[in-house]
Amino acid sequence: MDLDKWQKILIAAYIAFVVGLYASIGFEFESVLNYLDAVECIGFLISLLLIFIGIKKQPADKKLTWKIFALAIITYGLGDLIWAYYTIILNTDPSSPSICDFFYLLNTAIYVAGLIVYLKKMQTISFMAISFDMLISVFAAAGIIYNFMVVPILESPSVDYVQIFLQVLYAAVDFSLMAGILLLIFGTDDRTILNYENIFMSWAFIVTFVLDEISMYQTLYNVDFWGMIEPVWALGCFLIAVASLYPTSKKIPETRFFNFSTRMEKTLLYSRMLIPYLYTFTLLILIGAKYDLFDPIFLWAISLIVLISVRQILVIERNKRLLRTIQHKEEKLNLQNLELQRLNQQILRDAEVDFLTQLSNRRYIDKAFERLTPPEGRAESLGILLIDVDFFKRINDTYGHPTGDFVLKKIAEKIKSVIRGGDVAGRFGGDEFIVLLPESDLAIVNQVAEQLTNAVRADKKLVEMKVTLSIGGTSQRVNHENYDVQLLLKQADESLYKAKEGGRNRFVVM
Repeated sequence: MDLDKWQKILIAAYIAFVVGLYASIGFEFESVLNYLDAVECIGFLISLLLIFIGIKKQPADKKLTWKIFALAIITYGLGDLIWAYYTIILNTDPSSPSICDFFYLLNTAIYVAGLIVYLKKMQTISFMAISFDMLISVFAAAGIIYNFMVVPILESPSVDYVQIFLQVLYAAVDFSLMAGILLLIFGTDDRTILNYENIFMSWAFIVTFVLDEISMYQTLYNVDFWGMIEPVWALGCFLIAVASLYPTSKKIPETRFFNFSTRMEKTLLYSRMLIPYLYTFTLLILIGAKYDLFDPIFLWAISLIVLISVRQILVIERNKRLLRTIQHKEEKLNLQNLELQRLNQQILRDAEVDFLTQLSNRRYIDKAFERLTPPEGRAESLGILLIDVDFFKRINDTYGHPTGDFVLKKIAEKIKSVIRGGDVAGRFGGDEFIVLLPESDLAIVNQVAEQLTNAVRADKKLVEMKVTLSIGGTSQRVNHENYDVQLLLKQADESLYKAKEGGRNRFVVM
């Protein structure tokens, strides 16, 4: 986990605090047990410090959510501090209902509100995807909570209606928290909870809900767990605070030996499907325990639920296999599409590139002329070189056509070596080449012609075969209205004619 020094110290302090409390309970350290309610507030203070650090790390659009959770931790801490005041200073337990109950109820209510804001900010809820699963789970859970929490409260011989209302309110708030837990874990089909933020938050609400239910159970059925849950009362606050330390919802990394993500996704998938059946199965067991567990029709109903659950698992596995098949076919189609795109690009390239010299062909040169048309209201200089291999027919006749092809490729290489990145070079005919020089005046055209001539004269193989070039060049400042390709070509051709007329193996730019 990417935590800084102080965050690690606070987390270690909380763990030491819990271990120390359990040690005090186990070894009956009276010096601690006498002030247990006050000592428990340390967990609340550590959680508060952590969440304030976490809020600073959160991006601006998520700060509100964590401020709500911080408020929930504060209300819980105030309840604990007031309780400690009663038990240690006043040496008595708070009467019920008390101001402590107000803060504890408010704590859970704020948790639920914060969870709603969190899910809305994260845009993770897909009610269409979870509506039926949630309906079954919440409906069944409501039945369990009602029968085991609300009914015993309502059937209590006590006539203290305020006390009855308070206990029913606790059950109702816990029911809302349980619904929030299911929303957080099964919020949508197209997201994963496999990041630190959601994992810690899920556990925070689960711990809070379970501890609340244990407390209610102790109260209603007069059961005493000998203070064993006291040290972890603040655990929900602590886990919420830890969740706030991960503002980017960083995913838990997969490892070579334990692919946590894959296993959790599979667990999540099966849990979401099985929880509604688990709740229903639990309700049937409770009904059977109350009436006749071995009644044939009851056993038949349980068996039916088990069979339906197994069927659901098989359907999921079948759907996963189908999904893998579809994904495999999609991958093959994507590869085929990529290959087709590559072939299409190659075809387009071949259609515009001379196969021998790999320079642009006449078709591409025509498009280049169109592309170089100056925009309206702007004048630009455009230079052209026409290049002819002197006595090329004699080279073919003397050395053969393969050597002639070699010469053309060599000339193409020389042309590429002297032009700039934005210039366009192409094969204009059999042994004739053309170079378009955008934004080039006569001086630049002259310079390129000179460099090309010198490059050919410096090549030993070309010199041995007495290969020379005649080059004609021109440059004109043109605008959108007077841009005339044929006129430019005619002027370049006249320059080439003068170069040939002057004895060849030279360039003329005018």
